[in-house]
Amino acid sequence: MTRQPYRLNYIVDVLREAAQDADKELEEALVLLQNGYAQPTEELFVKLLISVVRAYKANAEILGIVNLLEDNQLEAAQREAERIERKRKKS
Repeated sequence: MTRQPYRLNYIVDVLREAAQDADKELEEALVLLQNGYAQPTEELFVKLLISVVRAYKANAEILGIVNLLEDNQLEAAQREAERIERKRKKS
């Protein structure tokens, strides 16, 4: 049996981390909304906007990998997962 050039477990791990990032950002946005409900400020609005955009970005990354998996492009899905993980480690 030859070794496959892709690792599905690795891809799943990156998908799980991206989903956790999206959840964290959405939760942060909800907390900001709840805390600033009485007196919304421009600063609060900017923080909310950033959190929501980050959540959408994480979801877009997930969808990109899922689309590659649906097209049976497993090596491309792993490369995309590696790119996302490298970017995450930089930040």
